[in-house]
Amino acid sequence: MSERGRLDVDKVAQAAAARGAKPSVIWHSGKARARQTAEAFWHGCNPQADLSVTPGLQPMDPPDWMRDALIGEDRDVMAVGHFPHLPLLLRLLLRNDPDASGVDFPLHGLVALEREGQGWVERWRIGGTGFLSVDPVRSRSWCGRRGEPAGAVPQDLPGAPDVMLCRAQMPDRQPDHEAAIEPRVGQKDLTGRVHVVQ
Repeated sequence: MSERGRLDVDKVAQAAAARGAKPSVIWHSGKARARQTAEAFWHGCNPQADLSVTPGLQPMDPPDWMRDALIGEDRDVMAVGHFPHLPLLLRLLLRNDPDASGVDFPLHGLVALEREGQGWVERWRIGGTGFLSVDPVRSRSWCGRRGEPAGAVPQDLPGAPDVMLCRAQMPDRQPDHEAAIEPRVGQKDLTGRVHVVQ
């Protein structure tokens, strides 16, 4: 993760902590950027939380794997994963349909959910710039508070969530070390070798 990426994820972690996010466990996919993002939330929200690689958070994993894991969990969980998996999981948790329309996931952000009955409702979200959006009425209309600084938290909002879904911070114009990238002519690869095409 780039220095800018680290700063961005730290801002989101600080805003989540200010909102009362204190997960008991932080799960991540095991990919480097997910681990780094999870560690930022671990430091920023609850250094006492269990931090672990968990199956079901890879980009192409079926969302029902993670939903089933969350159903059996009684601790407050933060799950750090990737697109396209996280939007599908969010739709599955909120609408019981991974293909439902009207439910989006913020880029480089976090969505906080709370259990209600047999399912979940969205309580608040933080976008990648640290802004807070809230809908205490079933995630239908957003009250964007974009003008406020990252740590500004209105006191009239719902409390700490049961489940937090967080997208791993993307590299800032640097190669994705987890993806297969074909280096361009003259470009150094991750080992420092320069690739030359003849």
